[in-house]
Amino acid sequence: MNSLAEIKSAIDALSPEDKAALYRHIQNLAQVTTDAAARPALQSLDRPPVSLGAVLRPFDSHDDLLGEMLESRGI
Repeated sequence: MNSLAEIKSAIDALSPEDKAALYRHIQNLAQVTTDAAARPALQSLDRPPVSLGAVLRPFDSHDDLLGEMLESRGI
């Protein structure tokens, strides 16, 4: 179905029970969409801070963090 006219003719061909089921389905979809739009989006700033523990040793210019991560993955 590519046009509104095709959709309308397909709906006209449905039985009254099928039309009622389609109507309920559309109402449910509209409610879910409305509920989702009403909820505020979560953002990372909305979450409390997470403690990762104490620093084992401070980073210096000799640390190669990317190299260490890639080595641990075998890359």
